[in-house]
Amino acid sequence: MRTKTEFDQWFKENNGDPWGYHTPFVIKRLDDSIKFIGQTVEASFKGVFVEFGSFDGSFTSRVLTNFPSAHVLAIDISEVATETNIRNNGQLTGVDFICADMLGFDYTKVPPQKEPIVLILESLYYLDVPERKVMIQNINKFLPANKVIFLSTPVSGNKYFEEDHLLAMMKECGYSCSSLSVLNSKRSFGFKALFDVLLQHIKFLRRKYANQVIFKFEKL
Repeated sequence: MRTKTEFDQWFKENNGDPWGYHTPFVIKRLDDSIKFIGQTVEASFKGVFVEFGSFDGSFTSRVLTNFPSAHVLAIDISEVATETNIRNNGQLTGVDFICADMLGFDYTKVPPQKEPIVLILESLYYLDVPERKVMIQNINKFLPANKVIFLSTPVSGNKYFEEDHLLAMMKECGYSCSSLSVLNSKRSFGFKALFDVLLQHIKFLRRKYANQVIFKFEKL
Protein backbone atom coordinates (compact mmCIF):
# COMPACT_ATOMS: atom_id res chain seq x y z
CA MET A 1 0.00 0.00 0.00
CA ARG A 2 1.52 3.29 -1.10
CA THR A 3 -0.85 5.65 -2.92
CA LYS A 4 -3.44 8.12 -1.68
CA THR A 5 -6.20 6.12 -3.39
CA GLU A 6 -5.10 2.91 -1.68
CA PHE A 7 -5.01 4.50 1.77
CA ASP A 8 -8.36 6.24 1.33
CA GLN A 9 -9.99 2.99 0.27
CA TRP A 10 -8.35 1.04 3.10
CA PHE A 11 -9.59 3.51 5.70
CA LYS A 12 -13.12 3.45 4.29
CA GLU A 13 -13.18 -0.36 4.36
CA ASN A 14 -12.07 -0.44 8.00
CA ASN A 15 -14.38 2.20 9.51
CA GLY A 16 -11.57 4.74 9.36
CA ASP A 17 -9.37 2.90 11.87
CA PRO A 18 -7.51 -0.13 10.46
CA TRP A 19 -4.89 0.00 13.23
CA GLY A 20 -7.23 0.07 16.22
CA TYR A 21 -6.30 3.50 17.56
CA HIS A 22 -9.10 3.17 20.13
CA THR A 23 -7.51 0.09 21.73
CA PRO A 24 -5.47 0.18 24.97
CA PHE A 25 -2.44 -1.26 23.13
CA VAL A 26 -2.22 1.63 20.66
CA ILE A 27 -3.18 4.26 23.23
CA LYS A 28 -0.27 3.13 25.43
CA ARG A 29 2.10 3.27 22.47
CA LEU A 30 1.04 6.84 21.70
CA ASP A 31 1.34 7.87 25.35
CA ASP A 32 4.79 6.29 25.65
CA SER A 33 5.89 7.98 22.42
CA ILE A 34 4.95 11.48 23.60
CA LYS A 35 6.57 10.74 26.95
CA PHE A 36 9.81 9.79 25.19
CA ILE A 37 9.77 13.00 23.16
CA GLY A 38 9.09 15.02 26.31
CA GLN A 39 12.23 13.65 27.95
CA THR A 40 14.43 15.79 25.70
CA VAL A 41 12.11 18.48 24.32
CA GLU A 42 11.08 21.17 26.79
CA ALA A 43 7.35 21.65 27.35
CA SER A 44 7.94 25.34 26.56
CA PHE A 45 9.19 24.53 23.04
CA LYS A 46 7.99 27.28 20.69
CA GLY A 47 9.01 25.72 17.40
CA VAL A 48 7.09 23.61 14.92
CA PHE A 49 6.52 19.86 14.89
CA VAL A 50 6.38 18.53 11.33
CA GLU A 51 4.26 15.39 11.80
CA PHE A 52 4.29 13.00 8.85
CA GLY A 53 1.58 10.33 8.83
CA SER A 54 -0.69 12.14 11.27
CA PHE A 55 -3.67 9.85 10.52
CA ASP A 56 -6.72 10.71 12.70
CA GLY A 57 -4.88 13.20 14.91
CA SER A 58 -4.52 10.99 17.98
CA PHE A 59 -0.86 11.98 18.22
CA THR A 60 -1.44 15.50 16.93
CA SER A 61 -3.61 16.22 19.96
CA ARG A 62 -0.98 14.79 22.31
CA VAL A 63 1.69 17.04 20.81
CA LEU A 64 -0.50 20.12 21.18
CA THR A 65 -1.40 19.20 24.77
CA ASN A 66 2.18 18.52 25.87
CA PHE A 67 3.75 21.42 23.96
CA PRO A 68 1.11 24.18 24.10
CA SER A 69 3.44 26.87 22.74
CA ALA A 70 4.42 24.84 19.68
CA HIS A 71 2.88 24.73 16.22
CA VAL A 72 2.07 21.47 14.43
CA LEU A 73 1.92 20.67 10.74
CA ALA A 74 -0.24 17.52 10.62
CA ILE A 75 0.52 15.85 7.29
CA ASP A 76 -1.10 12.75 5.83
CA ILE A 77 -1.42 11.31 2.33
CA SER A 78 -5.08 10.40 2.88
CA GLU A 79 -7.99 12.82 2.54
CA VAL A 80 -10.06 10.51 4.75
CA ALA A 81 -7.44 10.68 7.50
CA THR A 82 -6.96 14.44 7.13
CA GLU A 83 -10.70 15.09 7.33
CA THR A 84 -10.90 12.92 10.46
CA ASN A 85 -8.02 14.83 12.04
CA ILE A 86 -9.82 18.10 11.30
CA ARG A 87 -13.01 16.78 12.91
CA ASN A 88 -11.07 15.64 15.97
CA ASN A 89 -8.72 18.60 16.38
CA GLY A 90 -10.03 21.42 14.22
CA GLN A 91 -11.09 23.35 17.31
CA LEU A 92 -7.50 23.49 18.56
CA THR A 93 -5.16 26.38 17.81
CA GLY A 94 -1.62 26.02 16.57
CA VAL A 95 -2.18 23.31 13.96
CA ASP A 96 -2.31 23.23 10.17
CA PHE A 97 -3.80 20.18 8.43
CA ILE A 98 -2.10 19.22 5.18
CA CYS A 99 -3.07 16.40 2.82
CA ALA A 100 0.13 15.47 1.00
CA ASP A 101 2.39 12.58 0.12
CA MET A 102 5.30 12.83 2.55
CA LEU A 103 7.80 12.22 -0.25
CA GLY A 104 6.51 15.21 -2.21
CA PHE A 105 5.85 17.50 0.75
CA ASP A 106 6.44 21.21 0.11
CA TYR A 107 8.86 22.25 2.84
CA THR A 108 8.17 25.93 2.19
CA LYS A 109 5.02 25.33 4.25
CA VAL A 110 7.21 25.04 7.37
CA PRO A 111 7.34 28.47 9.08
CA PRO A 112 10.96 29.59 8.53
CA GLN A 113 11.08 31.54 11.78
CA LYS A 114 10.31 28.47 13.92
CA GLU A 115 12.71 25.71 14.96
CA PRO A 116 11.51 22.46 13.34
CA ILE A 117 11.33 18.99 14.89
CA VAL A 118 10.30 16.19 12.54
CA LEU A 119 8.02 13.33 13.64
CA ILE A 120 7.83 10.19 11.49
CA LEU A 121 5.93 7.75 13.67
CA GLU A 122 4.87 4.41 12.18
CA SER A 123 4.84 5.77 8.64
CA LEU A 124 8.24 5.73 6.92
CA TYR A 125 8.00 2.02 6.14
CA TYR A 126 4.92 2.61 3.98
CA LEU A 127 7.21 4.20 1.41
CA ASP A 128 8.84 1.93 -1.14
CA VAL A 129 12.31 0.89 0.05
CA PRO A 130 14.29 3.23 -2.27
CA GLU A 131 12.00 6.13 -1.30
CA ARG A 132 12.78 5.88 2.41
CA LYS A 133 16.31 7.19 2.05
CA VAL A 134 15.13 9.89 -0.36
CA MET A 135 12.60 11.03 2.25
CA ILE A 136 15.30 11.57 4.88
CA GLN A 137 17.60 13.21 2.33
CA ASN A 138 14.78 15.62 1.45
CA ILE A 139 14.41 16.61 5.10
CA ASN A 140 18.13 17.32 5.34
CA LYS A 141 18.15 19.22 2.05
CA PHE A 142 14.93 21.22 2.18
CA LEU A 143 14.67 21.72 5.96
CA PRO A 144 18.27 22.57 6.89
CA ALA A 145 17.24 24.11 10.22
CA ASN A 146 16.01 20.69 11.40
CA LYS A 147 18.29 19.13 14.02
CA VAL A 148 16.07 16.33 15.38
CA ILE A 149 13.94 13.54 13.91
CA PHE A 150 11.81 11.26 16.08
CA LEU A 151 11.07 8.05 14.19
CA SER A 152 9.19 4.96 15.33
CA THR A 153 8.99 1.62 13.56
CA PRO A 154 9.08 -2.12 14.09
CA VAL A 155 12.66 -3.46 13.84
CA SER A 156 11.74 -6.99 12.81
CA GLY A 157 12.97 -6.67 9.24
CA ASN A 158 11.05 -7.83 6.16
CA LYS A 159 8.76 -4.97 5.07
CA TYR A 160 9.87 -2.95 8.11
CA PHE A 161 13.41 -2.07 9.13
CA GLU A 162 16.25 -3.97 10.69
CA GLU A 163 17.80 -1.72 13.31
CA ASP A 164 21.31 -1.82 11.84
CA HIS A 165 20.01 -0.98 8.38
CA LEU A 166 17.92 1.91 9.72
CA LEU A 167 20.83 3.39 11.67
CA ALA A 168 23.13 3.04 8.66
CA MET A 169 20.60 4.71 6.34
CA MET A 170 20.07 7.59 8.73
CA LYS A 171 23.82 8.07 9.15
CA GLU A 172 24.26 8.20 5.37
CA CYS A 173 21.62 10.94 5.36
CA GLY A 174 23.38 12.93 8.08
CA TYR A 175 21.66 11.78 11.28
CA SER A 176 22.83 9.73 14.25
CA CYS A 177 20.73 7.94 16.89
CA SER A 178 21.17 9.60 20.30
CA SER A 179 18.55 7.57 22.21
CA LEU A 180 15.76 5.04 21.79
CA SER A 181 12.92 3.42 23.69
CA VAL A 182 11.07 0.15 23.14
CA LEU A 183 7.38 1.04 22.94
CA ASN A 184 6.02 -2.47 23.30
CA SER A 185 7.28 -6.04 23.28
CA LYS A 186 6.02 -9.44 22.21
CA ARG A 187 6.65 -10.80 25.71
CA SER A 188 3.95 -10.16 28.33
CA PHE A 189 4.74 -12.79 30.93
CA GLY A 190 7.30 -13.47 33.68
CA PHE A 191 9.77 -10.76 34.79
CA LYS A 192 8.39 -8.38 32.18
CA ALA A 193 9.75 -5.27 33.91
CA LEU A 194 13.29 -6.67 33.91
CA PHE A 195 12.91 -7.94 30.36
CA ASP A 196 11.78 -4.51 29.15
CA VAL A 197 14.93 -2.98 30.65
CA LEU A 198 17.08 -5.52 28.81
CA LEU A 199 15.28 -4.69 25.57
CA GLN A 200 16.39 -1.07 25.87
CA HIS A 201 20.05 -2.10 25.90
CA ILE A 202 20.42 -5.33 23.89
CA LYS A 203 19.94 -5.06 20.14
CA PHE A 204 19.42 -8.73 19.31
CA LEU A 205 16.61 -8.93 21.89
CA ARG A 206 14.91 -5.94 20.27
CA ARG A 207 15.09 -7.65 16.88
CA LYS A 208 13.35 -10.74 18.27
CA TYR A 209 10.94 -9.35 20.86
CA ALA A 210 10.33 -5.62 20.25
CA ASN A 211 7.18 -4.75 18.31
CA GLN A 212 7.89 -1.04 17.90
CA VAL A 213 10.82 1.17 18.84
CA ILE A 214 11.04 4.97 18.88
CA PHE A 215 14.38 6.56 18.00
CA LYS A 216 15.70 10.07 18.43
CA PHE A 217 18.01 11.03 15.58
CA GLU A 218 20.15 14.17 15.72
CA LYS A 219 21.90 15.87 12.83
CA LEU A 220 25.60 15.08 12.63
